[in-house]
Amino acid sequence: MYKLICPECKGNSYSADNRFFGGCPYCGVQFSGLYGLDKRTEERTQLEQNCSFICKEQNFSAVIRDLSKKGLSLNVIGDLPVETNDVINVTISDTPVSAKIMWINKANDQLKIGMQRII
Repeated sequence: MYKLICPECKGNSYSADNRFFGGCPYCGVQFSGLYGLDKRTEERTQLEQNCSFICKEQNFSAVIRDLSKKGLSLNVIGDLPVETNDVINVTISDTPVSAKIMWINKANDQLKIGMQRII
């Protein structure tokens, strides 16, 4: 269990994973114990939409968790041959989007991947 201190209000909270971005229970600001404040400040659309992507010449399936003008995050079941700074091509509703992997969180058999769109 990790003790987290909010970078905004200095309130204490606890998490099983210090890499996860969550909201402070006191002030609501999004932060991670390891990475600090969430830098993607534009409005996000929360989704549960299936998508596919190609990485290192292999096809994968994922679920889009949220989407914004500059980024997106995915949930993927299983292990993938991906690393931070890899560029992948995600297909969202038949629209191809190139994105750079900014962070990867592993929890049990699931990956959460945060990406920045390449425009």
